[in-house]
Amino acid sequence: IDGIRIALDDMGKTLADNVVLVAVAGDRIAGCVKIEQLDSGEAEVGMFAVDPEFQSCGVGRALLDAAHDFAAEVMDAKETVMMVLDNRDDIITWYQQCGYQTTAETAPFPKGLNVGVPKRELQFVRLKRPMPA
Repeated sequence: IDGIRIALDDMGKTLADNVVLVAVAGDRIAGCVKIEQLDSGEAEVGMFAVDPEFQSCGVGRALLDAAHDFAAEVMDAKETVMMVLDNRDDIITWYQQCGYQTTAETAPFPKGLNVGVPKRELQFVRLKRPMPA
């Protein structure tokens, strides 16, 4: 994907309207994740990122688990969901190891919305992680 992934104005709105958890290591941001309560009773996890220097040491898993716990305890969500690019098999496999399940639901990559320009046709696949019973 080429270009800007999110416009500054859109980022400001996202930060103002949603919960963003941040992992900090010393004086550095190690990662972040956005949690958005949906009308469906689900919580959407998105804008998940971990600084490459902090990958493969548990930061990402801790952030995902914290987002899932927050969604359950504060938002009373029935599950967390996310949309992941379908060409990222490595990431989808990692999410599955973190308790997410793939669904049959897909969505096209948005065009003309200031979220980057795909180099090929892309779509999102929906993943879900139910809350424990």
